[in-house]
Amino acid sequence: MTTVTVNKLDAYVREKADDLKSIGIATGNIVDVKINTRATRRLGLCRKEPDGYVIEISKFILNTINTLENTVYHELLHTVEGCMNHGSKWKSLAEKVNKVYNTNISRTSAATDDMKQEYINKIKYKTTCQGCGQEILRQKKSRFIAEIERYNCGRCGSKFKVEVL
Repeated sequence: MTTVTVNKLDAYVREKADDLKSIGIATGNIVDVKINTRATRRLGLCRKEPDGYVIEISKFILNTINTLENTVYHELLHTVEGCMNHGSKWKSLAEKVNKVYNTNISRTSAATDDMKQEYINKIKYKTTCQGCGQEILRQKKSRFIAEIERYNCGRCGSKFKVEVL
């Protein structure tokens, strides 16, 4: 997979679902596979819809085959009955897949350098607690940013100051 399109990603996800089926893991009905162009802090997402599951994969991992494979398996395991969380059933299935396919599926994964840089590039506001120095970064002008005087630090109770970047 060199250049990944939605069609190629859909085929890849369905191929990995077949891999799971071949080792006795029945995945749920995948109704849509999407490339998420905005996700900068997560690699994938599985969402249950009334007619099945939607899987989203971050564009930043599309050409990193090991990360993509691990993420696709991770999200597919969420489609298995009783596995929408990272409970004991999900963990045991992840261990099974790791052993059979020599993968590294885990509950969480670190963002790639490209994802981190994209997130950093989108930050527009930095708030700093005037007491303890805690920093909170925001991409959008939320109520927290617009009405900063109404908020106190959860750690020390002091006020924040806002810096526009």
